Amino acid sequence: KIESVKLLVYAEYHRVAMSCETEDGSPDWIRGKKKAQKILEQYFSEEQLPELHKAAKEELKGANHFTRAFRDKKKRREMLLNFNLLERSVFTLHPLDETFNHPKFPTLEKAVVHA
Repeated sequence: KIESVKLLVYAEYHRVAMSCETEDGSPDWIRGKKKAQKILEQYFSEEQLPELHKAAKEELKGANHFTRAFRDKKKRREMLLNFNLLERSVFTLHPLDETFNHPKFPTLEKAVVHA
């Protein structure tokens, strides 16, 4: 699912930027980035990707939690890494001065740091 979101984010970023022009006739990258941020916020919500949020909660549990030992740590951490890579790449999209609108995912970001 994260790979699908990744494709959607980049496709919409470029589609919106290229279909809207600024006053000087160049692509409107600000609108494209805002659209990419909205998609990121929409698809990384707990309702859309509950398995990602479940992986984050599982990662944040203590190391001595009994059921955690039976979970697939590699898959969980790979999912969190893919989230982090996409979230950071959207953050660094052009223009960089549009980062104040970037969505926040405190639980997911904390789990990435913990992993």
